[in-house]
Amino acid sequence: MNQIEFVVAVVFSLGVIYSVIRWYLTDDERLNSEWFG
Repeated sequence: MNQIEFVVAVVFSLGVIYSVIRWYLTDDERLNSEWFG
């Protein structure tokens, strides 16, 4: 795997993780406000 593919994979993984965390915290409005404005 070359560097470009590695960077794309990392960015994609972070995007997925961010989406999951944000979805998971949707029920907690206090944390949602602190973390995501």
